[in-house]
Amino acid sequence: RRFHRFEGEIPYNGGTRRLRAIQIMVANARHYGAALTVAEDAEPDDALLDCYAIEAVPWWRLIGLLPALKRGRQGEKADVQAITSRTVRIETPEPHSIDADGELVGKTPATFTTLPGALEVFVPAENARAREAGGIVESP
Repeated sequence: RRFHRFEGEIPYNGGTRRLRAIQIMVANARHYGAALTVAEDAEPDDALLDCYAIEAVPWWRLIGLLPALKRGRQGEKADVQAITSRTVRIETPEPHSIDADGELVGKTPATFTTLPGALEVFVPAENARAREAGGIVESP
């Protein structure tokens, strides 16, 4: 299968990346899809977006990225550009569809940003105390 390559520009809170890519991913949590990892240190409450762009390379080089995609270490690879920022914009010469969790939600250009504290989450008291203490909460 041939991947659709496209030109893109990603302005963010630290500069601008210009690239020719086959995929750009923006997330506010660690995992997506069927157990792939955006970034191994991503946290949903860190007020940051993690973004990576897989550059247009031959398919056989993409196979070498699979273990890194599973672990969230693709940003260490030469064929991937990784960005961590509060705001990320994706610009393309021609509009490209945006897929959000399997749904088409718009087209580029698009801006993604975090709103720290915008979502209130309730958890059982024992889980909240463990999280505040830095402990890991395991399900029974």
